[in-house]
Amino acid sequence: MDIPTLFSATADHWSNVLIHHGHPEHTGGHVSPIPICNVIPSYPHPITNSIDLAEALLWIREQGWIPAVSRGPHSVGTTLELALNHPLDSLPSRDFGDTEGKAQRVDTSSPMTLFTKTPIWEPGWSARRVLENYGYEDSEGHENSLHINLYSSPRHELRLQAGEEGILLVGDDTDEIIGTWTTERFREGFENKADNVTYVKAETRMIDDWEHFHYTRAYQCSIREDLDADDLLEEIDNGNLGLEFRMYIREDHPHCTDKGKKPGTVRDHGPAIRCRPGRIREIYDIVDLM
Repeated sequence: MDIPTLFSATADHWSNVLIHHGHPEHTGGHVSPIPICNVIPSYPHPITNSIDLAEALLWIREQGWIPAVSRGPHSVGTTLELALNHPLDSLPSRDFGDTEGKAQRVDTSSPMTLFTKTPIWEPGWSARRVLENYGYEDSEGHENSLHINLYSSPRHELRLQAGEEGILLVGDDTDEIIGTWTTERFREGFENKADNVTYVKAETRMIDDWEHFHYTRAYQCSIREDLDADDLLEEIDNGNLGLEFRMYIREDHPHCTDKGKKPGTVRDHGPAIRCRPGRIREIYDIVDLM
């Protein structure tokens, strides 16, 4: 497969090869052929809101098996964005006007990242100081690393606590407040990226040794109203939401230097607010789209 051609192809380049989906005993003796695309199809209409997106996703489902643009866990979303003719970016605004698009494989148990939000650090505190005080050596040789989920119970001597202004990050060893995710900042994160999510799931199969996606399910997810700091902390503690640190201090070794990164600098992916697929209905009101 000529992977570079995937970026500029259209649906007219379908393969003539068909695979059969279903079993005769379940379909009245008939099987439903699903086309296999040789390249990523390109949706021919603009998408400006969730109604447009719902129509586009029905079109995407009809395209059948679409080849992944690349290998790796994020290709299911990147491939869908390319097929929808959506620019690839990481801007804080919603993807499609009034809704944010998210895609995952049907069989995944990985949490879905809703948005990232850095706390407001108390004076003297920063990501670097948190790593220096509470970090640990990870499997890639970073001496100061934190890849942990935060809860009201301590993890690596860090814990969360509900405060008047929001969720507090507290040093369990000192009871010192390190930073605050204000309720307003959480609300901002939800309103900008995650209060209205179109969640798409894709079946996967290997065809000619390359992963293909068939986007078969989609849900409109609207956040429950009036979540305050106590509600958010409860959702984190009961596992419906996750608040995860993902950062380390770069070292003078190949993992960092081969990428041209300067040793001693902080690599911070941003604290992520994530939701597991099986818990989405605890956070959102759900409407099936397809």
